Order: sequence, then structure tokens, then C-alpha cells
Amino acid sequence: MLIRTSLKYESGFIQLDESDTNKNVINIDNVDYFLGYLNPNIKGNKGANSYVFTLTPSQEDREDTYGIPQKVIKISKRSDNFNGRRISRNKKNERFYREMFALLLCKKHKMKNIVKIETRGHIVCKNNYFPFYIMDYASNDLKNFLENNDIDNNERINLCLQVAQGIKEL
Repeated sequence: MLIRTSLKYESGFIQLDESDTNKNVINIDNVDYFLGYLNPNIKGNKGANSYVFTLTPSQEDREDTYGIPQKVIKISKRSDNFNGRRISRNKKNERFYREMFALLLCKKHKMKNIVKIETRGHIVCKNNYFPFYIMDYASNDLKNFLENNDIDNNERINLCLQVAQGIKEL
């Protein structure tokens, strides 16, 4: 899948346009999605070698710009190569591709407790071709959940067992 976008790309970084949020839109399977930050109070993302943005369908009420997203898009910070006819992998994206294909294998084998990739492809931003994948939105990650919730030892053990089961299935 190839998605053309008008996202800001300056100084080697994809950025959301704070002055015109209508530019923070991508179309996937004929549905427009607004991109947002995972945490509206932090203008950044969690990926070390990638950008992670929320996706909220534009058809939803936009009174609250940071409504409840349905999906998350993870975009590599490094573009692949394009020679005018075809896209070839940038060797610096190998880790991103390994992660993506591991998740695709998990999906194929219907593994539980593992995030599922819905779609993948390239985002085109100012003639740069960035690999991406889309997955369901989760309102929390394990680190934030543990930091922001007072859970007893039994609940912690249960979480550890669920993580271990997910690793075992890998």
C-alpha cells in the first residue's frame, strides 16, 4: 500500500502541522484519518527509530481534536530508496522490517497477547518513502499502566504470566 501525504517533513523529521491540522490527514482504504500524538501533552512519540501517531477517523466529531483513536501508525524514521520505478529497502530499516514481519507471523498464526498488524506499506512525504504499519490503538502500554495504577502483587503476577505466555508463543 502506498499512501501519499502532506505531512510536514523538515530537517529530516516527520512532524504534525500544528497551524493547520487538516494537513495531518491520511487516507487508508478510502477512510480519512487525523494523525495525533500518543500523548497530546508531549509533542513526540515513543519510537526510538520510528514515529508513532494515533489515527482517528475524520468522520467522528472533532470537537475534541484528541478524540479516542481507533488505530496507531508506526512509521520508520528512515526512508527507503526509490529510483523512479520501484522502492528498495534501506539497509538501515532492517530492524523495522524484522519487527513488522515478526508481527505479521504472529497474526498469521493467530497468537494471543501480541498486537496485530492491520495494514502495511509506504508513506510518501516530500518524495521520501517511509515504511509503516498500522495496528489497533491501545489506551495504555505496560510501563504506563504499572506506573499509573496501584495494583497488588497478584495482579502483577498475572500480568507477568500474560507477558510470559506472549513471549512463549513467539
